[in-house]
Formats: sequence, C-alpha cells, structure tokens
Amino acid sequence: MQLIIRNLSKVYPNGIKAMDSINLEIGKGLFGLLGPNGAGKSTLMRTIASLQSPDSGEIRFGEIDVLQQPLQLRAVLGYLPQEFGVYPGISAEHLLDYLAQLKGVNSKKQRKMLIDEVLEVTGLLEAKKQKVVAYSGGMKRRFGIAQVLLNRPKLIIVDEPTAGLDPAERVRFLNLLREIATDSIIIFSTHIVEDIKSLCRELAILAKGRILQQASPQQAIAPLIGKIWQANLAPEQLEIIKQDFTLLSTKYLDHQTIQARLLADGAPSRVFAPVSPQLEDSYFLALNHVKPPVI
Repeated sequence: MQLIIRNLSKVYPNGIKAMDSINLEIGKGLFGLLGPNGAGKSTLMRTIASLQSPDSGEIRFGEIDVLQQPLQLRAVLGYLPQEFGVYPGISAEHLLDYLAQLKGVNSKKQRKMLIDEVLEVTGLLEAKKQKVVAYSGGMKRRFGIAQVLLNRPKLIIVDEPTAGLDPAERVRFLNLLREIATDSIIIFSTHIVEDIKSLCRELAILAKGRILQQASPQQAIAPLIGKIWQANLAPEQLEIIKQDFTLLSTKYLDHQTIQARLLADGAPSRVFAPVSPQLEDSYFLALNHVKPPVI
C-alpha cells in the first residue's frame, strides 16, 4: 500500500504559501519529513490526516481518496500531533479504554487485550495505573503512540515527536517507532537531522512549502563524496572563504575559532581536509538553494 500525494497546495489568508505543488510517493516503513521550523511540515501532516483541506491537489492511500473519503482514511489512521492534551485525574489504563471506545472497540474483553498490548509495546504497562497528567514528557509521548496504536493503523503520522525530550527518552522513542514500522507507513516529521539518518529508509526535505529532495539517506549523501571539506578558521578567514565557496555549516569551538564545512571539487586551501559527507551536509546544501516562492 502506498500514500500518493499529487500537486498539493495551500496558501493561507496572510499570503504564506504553506504547500507549493507537493508531490510525494511513500511506501511501507519509516519516512522522514525533514525541514526547518515554518517549512510547512505541520500543514502537510494535518492535510494528510484530513484535519484541514488544501486549495488544490490529490491524496490517495491505497484505494482511499483521502480528500473525498476522510472517514475511511481515519479508520486506518494513527495521528500524533506536536502537542496533545490529556484529561486530568485519569489513569493511562482508563483513558485508553475511553479512547478505544471512541475508536469503535465495543468489546470490553477486546479493549483490555488491546490496552495491555499497546502499553507493553510502549513500555508503560507498569505505569498503567498512574495518572497520565503526571507522566514525564517522554512517557506522555509514548502514551501518545499507545493511543495511536489502538486501532492497528496502517498509516501513522507523528509530528515533531522528539521535541523537548531528553537524550535518553529521545533514543527510546525513536527505537519504539522503528519497532512498530514493519507493517505500516510511518511519516515522521522533524527538524532534527540526527533523528532521520539512522531511522528512516527514505526522506524528503521540505522548505518554504516545497519538496527540495526525496531520496534515501544514502542517495542524498552519495553525490557529496569527495566534495566536503572541513577546517578550523578564524572569523576573518571564514568571511574570505564564504565569498568563493559554498559554506554548508559552521560551529564555534571557542570565541576565536570556527569549524567550517563547505562544498568544493578540490581543497579550498591548505588548511582544509577532506571529510566524509553527512546527511546534514545534504540538508544544508538543499536549504542553501531555496528561493522564496512566488505567489
């Protein structure tokens, strides 16, 4: 089963073009949607989830015309937005029971089986009697995945799920997504390149409402082999280098030293050394070629 998006566009009343003729084909497994804040990722996620309408375009999930048959899509959809609320004073077990009933699971026995299953998968079984409002940020994110899994979805959308998580919870959450991706399409939206490169079989880079690149992490990196150079420079040296070469990223090592990575066919100067390309290099290169869309 595939998710196919054709010519999807959306312009908000303030003139912002949130989606600019987006075309994507997404198959089973983890798919990364990578882009800076304000790129249009959340607009695209909400549109795929049938929570808002585009100005034009088409979305198909298997035989379902998403824009014309939103209820059919929601029956096989799991959606975890950036922010979600929980009822105060209710345990995880009771809240999942309520949500399962809303999703049409009428059998009490079946609900209990499903709830224990999703709590086990998300590592929350021992905390099922605790109030969700008292969970840590990482536990709340895992609870969000637990409620997503109640209807055994075939399409799962998670929007910026690792934002604000500490490093240990972030790794745990990403491993959880990897485990549940075998039988579903999971679209994972983020601005953190590190989350994508070891997790997703394919990615798309989105900026200013446009898809700049769709490839596997390996395909994105391949054209840059032998063309990425790195050096530690003084600020005044960096200003000179920027005039003649494509600067990809910089990192301050101290107040007087900047680590610079750039794209070049050969060594820009004797202080530069060749380094292996990273997905971040491909990402920053794509963003460097963005021009504001014309409305």
